[in-house]
Amino acid sequence: MGARSLLESLRLVEGTEETCDQVLVIMSQMAEDPEGTVRTELMEQVPHIAMYCHENSHNFSACPARTFILPIVVKYLTDCNNQVRKTSQAALLVLLEQELIQKDDVELQVCPVILDLAQKESVDDFRTEAVALMSKLAPLVGQDITRRIFLPRFAELCTDALFHVRKVCAANFGDMCTVVGQLSTQEVLLPKFYYLCEDGVWGVRKACAECFMQVSCACSQEVRRTELAQLFISLVCDQSRWVRMSAFQALGGFISTFADPSVTGLYFNEDGTLVSANPDEFLSTKDEDEEVVVEEEEEAGGGDSSSPAESPVVPVSTDNCDNNNKVIAMDIEDEQSCDTSSPDEGPSLEEKRAEDYKQRQEASNNNKPLLESLQLPAEDSDPFIEDVQSPESFTSFIFWREPLPELPDKDIQRLSTPEQEQAGAFPGAEVDDLTRQLNTADLLSSEDKVETVANIGSEHVLGQLVGETTLTIKNGVVEDVSGSASLGYCPAEDTGSVHSSEEADDKAMLNQAMLDQDVIPQGLLDHYLSMTDPLRAQTVEAEIAKHCAYSLPAVAYTLGRRHWPCLKNLYDTLAADMQWKVRRTLAFSIHELAVIVGEDITGRDLVPVFNGFLKDLDEVRIGVLKHLAEFLRLLKPEIRQEYLTKLAEFLKTDNHRNWRFRAELAEQLLVLLDLFTADDVGDFVTPVAMILATDRVAEVRLTAFRALSGIMKSVAHDNQLLTSMVRRLKQNFAEHHRWCQRQMFAHLCQCILEDKSLSAERYATELLPELLKLHADPIPNVRISVARVMAYQILKSDYLTSAQNPHHCDLLEACTSLKGDTDRDVRYYFSQSAYNSDMVPQDSDFIDMIPV
Repeated sequence: MGARSLLESLRLVEGTEETCDQVLVIMSQMAEDPEGTVRTELMEQVPHIAMYCHENSHNFSACPARTFILPIVVKYLTDCNNQVRKTSQAALLVLLEQELIQKDDVELQVCPVILDLAQKESVDDFRTEAVALMSKLAPLVGQDITRRIFLPRFAELCTDALFHVRKVCAANFGDMCTVVGQLSTQEVLLPKFYYLCEDGVWGVRKACAECFMQVSCACSQEVRRTELAQLFISLVCDQSRWVRMSAFQALGGFISTFADPSVTGLYFNEDGTLVSANPDEFLSTKDEDEEVVVEEEEEAGGGDSSSPAESPVVPVSTDNCDNNNKVIAMDIEDEQSCDTSSPDEGPSLEEKRAEDYKQRQEASNNNKPLLESLQLPAEDSDPFIEDVQSPESFTSFIFWREPLPELPDKDIQRLSTPEQEQAGAFPGAEVDDLTRQLNTADLLSSEDKVETVANIGSEHVLGQLVGETTLTIKNGVVEDVSGSASLGYCPAEDTGSVHSSEEADDKAMLNQAMLDQDVIPQGLLDHYLSMTDPLRAQTVEAEIAKHCAYSLPAVAYTLGRRHWPCLKNLYDTLAADMQWKVRRTLAFSIHELAVIVGEDITGRDLVPVFNGFLKDLDEVRIGVLKHLAEFLRLLKPEIRQEYLTKLAEFLKTDNHRNWRFRAELAEQLLVLLDLFTADDVGDFVTPVAMILATDRVAEVRLTAFRALSGIMKSVAHDNQLLTSMVRRLKQNFAEHHRWCQRQMFAHLCQCILEDKSLSAERYATELLPELLKLHADPIPNVRISVARVMAYQILKSDYLTSAQNPHHCDLLEACTSLKGDTDRDVRYYFSQSAYNSDMVPQDSDFIDMIPV
């Protein structure tokens, strides 16, 4: 109780220096109390006492913080009681944050104690706490003190024998790098960071992955690209699932550190809004990009290829965790589509692929070396394996290869004869040649050897089943070597369909764009694109796709709109994800992505996804609804016009109790008004606002009243539209048989006056007559609302209370009626205008004209 009453005692003895100093002396004596709870409570009161002393420094003979308070805090940093130490550390941070103690005092009194606690001979708990406190103090004491005092000891503790200390160092590594700056980070801290990333304890490596983005921000672009990128890939391929999980969660943030506004043409303004750096300059850049794309189309497809908008495909990369093992899998259709094709319906799948391959060869003779170097997966691949559990599923037949040579019919008959098959009468040369082509893919080098179960080595490739990623075992660690060639982020095409040669040419163009991008290290991009792989959800984290969706705008911003094809199919896969949380994440960020990719790509690639979200669950629809106006503002006018008819669809929800959804719709209606003409607003927006104005929930109604007020302001210049709207308001509210509707009309009239949606003259002509009729309504609640409008708005207007008002006599009559109303609440609200001088104009005698 004594510790708790110290602050109150200071306030009671305020006035003399001696008495105030005596209270602080008593506080110093209480600091010697042997009971830990007393010391803990004293530390909890220290920040409040320090604040009082700072505000009333004239009551003390010397600086209380330096003389009395700080020595107690420093003493408790080495207390034997753990709770006392924790409380003193928190109190020290508060004192620094509130600037109640000087940095010089911290350097002289606090820093030596922290350095002593961080020595190797110190207790393990003390060293761990000293590292944490050192890292928290660094931003508060500044760069100079941190470099001179804390940095050498922090770097030493990064290699401490106790893994708890190393883990705390790794967890706070980013904060320390941010404070000391780029030079000290690269010269002193980065070598220690490399050591921590290869620590034997997975918890230390996990902490490194979590702070990787902060470390990257403190380094130069060259170091980030040449050193940190490979280091991060090692964390992504870590043997510990928890490390991989944290690495994939931080992957998008790390990629965003490669962003360059001069490349993307975008930057964040002071409000944190993403805007274009120079619209005119950016438009010229976009035109140049389009010219490059057209040239690539002509080169890749001979002028016959379709546009990327018609056949979106996924770029495939050849970078893997192990650069020595590069395997690119074909695009395989969904396994369930195997039963939909019939051999009697036309040429076989193999013949179709061979024929299509010849067409592509003839159409791209000039570009043959490029296509061969890319080693693109077959666009027209269909499911051709009936049973994935059969031994044939594991052959190299599932990889791209040259088409089989055509054999004469008699040779085919001879090879398929059962009698010869049983007797072993196959011609040896032809069988060897056929077997060699069936079991050897062009993607495999001549040095690769086929491993069997009996001779599995440390480099064995796993996961060559249809639909799986390619893994390899290295020194007992399973690693993903498939890169972006994984089928996980490639959405399956329609069942039984055969891709056209034009789509293959588009794929070549987009893969060329993938190879041309040099903004992000290819290995990082490959791992990011593989985050939608179903195998990742099994081996890393079930919600890894959600983290991928969360960081997608940052990755798109880093790549820029020119390299959007690298992310196009990934975005489509995430938009079709089975987890609604993934789609919800995309829905909340689609407006930001639209700013990044621009108007053309938005209309071509994002609008279909946006339309799909409109028909999704309410948890997903709320994401597009919250930023509906922002997204529609980025669309072309002709596309934006199509969404007017879809506004009414937001009125339908899965749960009618979800009133916040309708409230958000009402808010968006108000923002949408400047995007459409007055005619469109009157035809499509007004009916939705009318319905929301009659909602069961008051919050929705009030928001809808604001929307109707804004609508009336937007159509006020058109007499015909305004008259039509007023007529509907009269029919639906003022003249309605339900009293609650008539009460809503009074609320709406108040909102219109507050927002000044109509001029006083127009208001007196259009709405005031209907409002005055309600002063005699039989329902007291309606008369209360009318009295509120009178007292708070109408009687404040010079024009409405003057004789120029054509309904001046009716207004006077209504005021007389409300002033003498039989209901007490009605009289109370109307009387507010008489008691508040701000309610009526100072030169108005209108109140005096009302009979008593």
